Amino acid sequence: MVQRCLKDLRERFAKIRIQVSPPIVPFRETAVSAPDMAAPKAADGAPRGTVTTTLLGGAVTLTVRARPLPPDVTAFLVAHSATIKRLHASTKQTAADDLDAGIERAGTGALAGAETVLSADEFWTQLDDLFARADEGWIDTSSKIWSFGPKRLGSNILIDATSTRSCVRSV
Repeated sequence: MVQRCLKDLRERFAKIRIQVSPPIVPFRETAVSAPDMAAPKAADGAPRGTVTTTLLGGAVTLTVRARPLPPDVTAFLVAHSATIKRLHASTKQTAADDLDAGIERAGTGALAGAETVLSADEFWTQLDDLFARADEGWIDTSSKIWSFGPKRLGSNILIDATSTRSCVRSV
């Protein structure tokens, strides 16, 4: 495969001579749970997966931390992507139409099928329970969810950890 790509580059696209060498820096990517990670190497003692940046000449400091979700939560989010899609679609409707229109759509179209579409209350209650069964670091996380991803319905979540106030339960 690599040879074919190099041949195309030499003969079709660049039309130049190319000298190939082994890679200098190997690329490896992985995600492991926090207890399996080595101690942080950062001087400030921030946990691994944490990035801090300053914007506007120091007026704004932004800290982002990436860490793996508990496996049960990930499985739940993958299994209920149709529910997440419906929750996101319902935010585009007026508040009066929200529940009725969402329930009508749940039985038809792309949402019908093997997946079970939960009501918003059932979805958030079950997600709360899964986070509560995980370790202490995940308690009350579902009330701080800002977004699901990728494409607004996957098993990745963006959490607002800036305050103790709850975010709006519409996605």
